Amino acid sequence: MRIFDREQWGKTICFDSDFPYWVCGECNKGSLHKKDKLIAESAEIKWLRRADEGPGLDVDNYYAHMIIKLECNNPNCLSESLLSGVFTNEHRDYYIGNHDQGYLAFFSPLFFTIPPQVIFIPEDTPNDQKEMIQQSFKIFFDDPNSAANKLRIFLEKLVPKTDDNKGKLHSRLEKEFKDSSDILKLLLASKWIGNDASHEADITHEDILDSYEFIELALGKLYPEDHSSTLNKAGTINTHKKSSSKIKS
Repeated sequence: MRIFDREQWGKTICFDSDFPYWVCGECNKGSLHKKDKLIAESAEIKWLRRADEGPGLDVDNYYAHMIIKLECNNPNCLSESLLSGVFTNEHRDYYIGNHDQGYLAFFSPLFFTIPPQVIFIPEDTPNDQKEMIQQSFKIFFDDPNSAANKLRIFLEKLVPKTDDNKGKLHSRLEKEFKDSSDILKLLLASKWIGNDASHEADITHEDILDSYEFIELALGKLYPEDHSSTLNKAGTINTHKKSSSKIKS
C-alpha cells in the first residue's frame, strides 16, 4: 500500500483553497480536517512585523503565529492534533471568474502534536522503528535535518548490530539486504540523506520527502501485505461458480 503524495506536503498551505489530504496518524483510515485556529495563543491577534522598514500597517508586511486544530473525519476515531505555524497575507494574482488580484491567506506549518501519516507504515513494522518514523513526521516541516536524523536512527534500529553483523550502518545494510537489491538501494539512498543532514546540516524539505518516499517503498517490500484471505475467497467463488452469499457453509 502506498499513501505518499508529494503534492500534499508543500511548505505552505493556502487557506483559500482545498486543505491538503493528510491521513490520520491514529486510525490510518480517516483524514485530518482544519477545525479552527488560535492566533498567538490569546484572544487578541498579535501581528509581528517582518522587517524594520516598509509600510507601517501594510497587511503583507506582518505575520502571526498560529495554532490550528486538526480533527480526524473518521467517526470511530475523531482524533485531534494541534499544528503550529506562521500565518501571512500575501498579494497574489488569482482567478475568481475573471482574472483578479487580492490578498490570500497562507500558512507555513512547523510542528504537530500528533503527526499525520506521511507514508504508510506496515503493521508488521516493529514499534521502536515506527516510533522513529513518526517522530520524524512531527518536525519535518520546520527542521528537515533533525527529521532526517530520526530516519537514520530508524535505519540503525532496522539493522542493529549483532554477533553476525557488527559493522557500520552501511555495511550492515549491505549484508542484511544482499539478496534484496531494490530494498538495499532505497535504504542506502535514505542513509546518504541522513549523512548529509548530520554532516552538512543543510538538506532541504524536498530531500526529506525523497527519504520518506524511499522508506515507504522499502517497507512495502520488506513487509508485504497479506492478501491470502482475499485470494482464498476468490478461489472459493471460482470453485463453486457462485457468489459467497449463495455458497452454503
